[in-house]
Amino acid sequence: MRFRNKLEKDCFLIAKKIVASSGSVEIKHNEKLSTDWLHKRSQITFSGLPSKEVDVLSLNLSDSSNIYLLVSCKNFKSRCPPTHVQEWGNVVDIFNQNAIDKTYFGVVISSKGFTSGCETWATQNNLGIIPPYKGEVIRWTYDIVLKMFERMITAYTKIINKRWKQLKRNSDFYWFVYKLVTDLEYEV
Repeated sequence: MRFRNKLEKDCFLIAKKIVASSGSVEIKHNEKLSTDWLHKRSQITFSGLPSKEVDVLSLNLSDSSNIYLLVSCKNFKSRCPPTHVQEWGNVVDIFNQNAIDKTYFGVVISSKGFTSGCETWATQNNLGIIPPYKGEVIRWTYDIVLKMFERMITAYTKIINKRWKQLKRNSDFYWFVYKLVTDLEYEV
């Protein structure tokens, strides 16, 4: 398996380790996704910069629902700008609009953090962003960013079957991820 950078590989390995005990969960890397538009399997491809491959894809997190988590890993030399969050929101939205009996959630993880404007796009598109951005420039270490991702994936796999309908509303998934990675008192 080829990874574009260390962040992709590390996130993939974290997700794989966490969901290994979850039976019906698969983790895939750089998968081409198909939509269910008009009851036909049709491929949606995204071209141009930045590329929009799915870095980590969690499949079948529930026996009764097809719930997918699409994660985009950004390992830039500086903080991730809003365009990447906006574009990932568009990708997740397209799949939700064309889904039949499937639900997609999205997360953008950036090893260097995010710039101003990312939080707005993330809340509008109900995306999680790791590390969080609340108008402050905090220099998170690489290891802390990975621990935040691990904490989010752990909680996600435990609660998604019970709360996916609630998290699908408005910006509830954004706030779920935000609370998880900023509040150590939040029970995982």
